[in-house]
Amino acid sequence: MATTIKGAKSGLKKFRPGKPKEFKKLKVLDDVAIRARPGNDSVTYSANVESEGTSDQSKDFYKTSVQFFGVEFGKKKSTKHSVPAKDPNGKLIFHSIPSTVTNRVALKCSCDDFRFAFEKQLFDDKSLIGNFRKYKRKTPPGTRPQNPKNPNPVGHDFVNPDNLLGFCKHVNSLMRALNKSKFIKDKR
Repeated sequence: MATTIKGAKSGLKKFRPGKPKEFKKLKVLDDVAIRARPGNDSVTYSANVESEGTSDQSKDFYKTSVQFFGVEFGKKKSTKHSVPAKDPNGKLIFHSIPSTVTNRVALKCSCDDFRFAFEKQLFDDKSLIGNFRKYKRKTPPGTRPQNPKNPNPVGHDFVNPDNLLGFCKHVNSLMRALNKSKFIKDKR
């Protein structure tokens, strides 16, 4: 069952209770690229999002994308189709404003938090853009303190032991920028 942004946020609130300080606003670095797909009723928003690095001078940049399904398209601008975009042939079209409450989404971010905490769950839910990036554990088992939720008493703790859907701070920042620019809406 694919999710909405609202559904992923509810899982995120359980995964990270309260409002973590790391979810402060991050800068969306470039213009948001809009990729309209009238054939499958979807639109994808992509941007590079800046994140604070580990030192004062370093900055990291992550490629972040959100794809909304169930989007309606029209050839002319109207109250229902108000967001301009180009179709795969480069022709100007207009689409409806996707809702974070009702439109099904697929997500992607190149950061490690997204990869290790949410990518597998989103892949299983058919809510991941692209493929699940498999990885091989580099650290030996038993190097972290035990967690009662860990079913393997000698292994590593799982990052997301309850398999909750969610997203990273970079996806959150892109969603804020899209909402502020009125590309998406937080209601039906």
